[in-house]
Amino acid sequence: MDKISIAMATFNGARYIGEQLRSLADQTLLPAELVVTDDGSTDNTVEIVSAFAATAPFPVRVHVNPQRLGYGANFMGCAARCEGDLIAFCDQDDIWSPDKLAACAALFTPEVRLVYHNADVFEGDRVLRPLYPPSQRASRRPFGLSPWFVAYGFTIVFRRELLALGRVWEGALGYDEDQRLAHDQWISLVGNICGPVPYVGRPLARYRLHDSNVTLRHRSVLDDLRANIGQSRTRAERAAAVLGSVDALIRAELRSGRAPAALAPPLAAAAAELAETGSWMRRRAALYGRTGLVRNASTVARLLTAGAYGARRTGGLGGKVFLKDLVVGCLAGLLLPTGG
Repeated sequence: MDKISIAMATFNGARYIGEQLRSLADQTLLPAELVVTDDGSTDNTVEIVSAFAATAPFPVRVHVNPQRLGYGANFMGCAARCEGDLIAFCDQDDIWSPDKLAACAALFTPEVRLVYHNADVFEGDRVLRPLYPPSQRASRRPFGLSPWFVAYGFTIVFRRELLALGRVWEGALGYDEDQRLAHDQWISLVGNICGPVPYVGRPLARYRLHDSNVTLRHRSVLDDLRANIGQSRTRAERAAAVLGSVDALIRAELRSGRAPAALAPPLAAAAAELAETGSWMRRRAALYGRTGLVRNASTVARLLTAGAYGARRTGGLGGKVFLKDLVVGCLAGLLLPTGG
């Protein structure tokens, strides 16, 4: 049976970490180890973990980073220290269901590199809602989900071999220009690329909500629509850049022979799909600028003919994207303010 490591990245988590640690000790399938990397906590987080290690029913290894890495890099560094065949990301302030590891481990086959599950969002003593919507789904083939599919890190269990693509992660662009892809963005992407992705629809953890305050801004419907148009263009442009960088880096890994042999076939297939999807996103970005209705309608028609709006399971962007481009994209030039 595959051995499972839990990778917990911590930073000033003393308030809730004890409850989380107890839920790890209560797993029906105990992990082979818990690896904790602390990012310079100024409270007693490390002391709490060390006390837990003395009585834990599995080995606990604690590492304190000599300098602060930040959230995503701390998680990736923690995963790199794990020795198990499977790795489960773990936040410091949630609560795991007793069968979380057992339920996820049962879904792994040699072809599966990533499994994720639903969770309950809770605040205080109240469960507010499921983390993922009813439409959330699994995939049955490599790259069967959207290129920007992201599972929350604490809902992910993945094969350690995905870490062999760390050079691609270090070089790839992120969706925020000043950051690389977050740990869960990256593992979700390569897990999706490299195999089917099973999904457990029932909640296997409780996600703690710390702050329910929401800042409301009152804008007109037209202002909201104009803001959406601007965001759509920016997101499409950035998505194209991110996919292009991952595509180029994957091709470099394949040429160098550094990629694990078992991952080479799905990576090669994914590189072609990333390039095609990136080109679609660049063309979509042009829709949301100051262009004419006829030109935009022609762009949508060409994308439709090229298969861009097909179902994700066949490599397309999906029907919702088509409807948005057809309605909002085609009218973008008319809806934008004339002076901006």
